[in-house]
Formats: sequence, structure tokens, C-alpha cells
Amino acid sequence: MKQKKLTGQTKIEDQIGLLVHSYNNYLAGIMGYSELASLENNNKEVQEFLTQSQKSCKEAVYFSKTLLASLGRLQVRLQNESLIGLLQSVSKTVNSLALNSDFSESLSVNTNADWFKDCIGDLIDFLKIKNTQIRMTAKISENRNTAMVEIKADLVELAENDLKCLFDIFHSSRVMQGTKDVGLAKAYGFFSQMNAMLSWKNGVGFTLQLKLASD
Repeated sequence: MKQKKLTGQTKIEDQIGLLVHSYNNYLAGIMGYSELASLENNNKEVQEFLTQSQKSCKEAVYFSKTLLASLGRLQVRLQNESLIGLLQSVSKTVNSLALNSDFSESLSVNTNADWFKDCIGDLIDFLKIKNTQIRMTAKISENRNTAMVEIKADLVELAENDLKCLFDIFHSSRVMQGTKDVGLAKAYGFFSQMNAMLSWKNGVGFTLQLKLASD
């Protein structure tokens, strides 16, 4: 099998991804040897060093996963898209999700349509697990520069610790739901990339503040 050559046009994110995967392979080897050494060792002082080594490796793996989770969205191309069109598309794919809005098709946001709909879907899926009635509203500011999208879930209350870490990588998934995806960190990162602000408020749900694109 021929090895794929890197050209001058290869994106820097792709090269970083390859480096991170190689880095993870080395970490896996270190962790494996450390674990084997730990099983054969009876010296408490050495055992403590091996335990610290394992802990450091796990933190390094966490860091590399965070980096890889960011690379995909860094390669996304943004363009002006109809905001109401995107929200209507999401609403049609979710059973019994009502959409109320007070603006027209002509208002746009600078985004990537697939990523936008996927990330809105992540927010909805998070709430669906809570078995609550979900509503989506969209309204425009008085100066017509920003739009506010609310994905409402009146009865959902999150614990104080979850409120602080809700958008941290793996917290909403692995910690809160026991799943293995990166969680709401993906949506938070993408919306931040398009200069939008995602937040949560108990008794209300998610609020997404979007800057409208100029014509």
C-alpha cells in the first residue's frame, strides 16, 4: 500500500490530527508498560511513581481528545444562511417541536448549515433525555442586529456543579449521561466560532444569541 504524501495544500489541521493520533499511540504504550510494571512491583515508593505516571498519561489523553474534538469544526467554512430556514429544518425533523418566530426568511447568520442544525439537534437531544416538553422560539432584537433563539424546557433544573461544567468537554455526556461523545462542548465550541453565545438557565433552557449577517 502506497503511503499518502503530504502536499503543500494539506491543511495544517490535518497534520495536527496526525500528530495527535501518533501522540496517543505513544501514550497507550507508556500506559501499558506502566500497568505491567505496576503488577510486578512490590515497592510502595515505586508504586506511587507508577500511579502518578498513569494519572499524567490519562490527563494527556484527555487533552489530546479535546484537541481532536476542536479540529473538525476549525475546518468548517461559514457562509450566510437563512436563520428561519435552518430552524424550520430542525423543527421538521423533531416530532412535536413547535417553532415560534417573529422574523422573516430574509434574515441570515454566518454559519455552516450542517453544523448549525447538528448542534441545535444536540441541545434538543440533551433535553429529550430529561423527558420534558420542548419548545423553540426565535425573536429579533430592537436594533435588528441580533437574534435570540430559545430552546425551552421549563421543568428541567440542573445541579450547581452541572451548571458550572455543562459545556466542558465530556461533562454533559460522560458525567451526566454515561455516553462517550464530547457532549455539549461541541455545540458550545461551534457557536463560539460563529461569534454566537450559548447559555443555560434553570427553568428556561438553552438560549442562543446570534449576530445577524449583513446583506
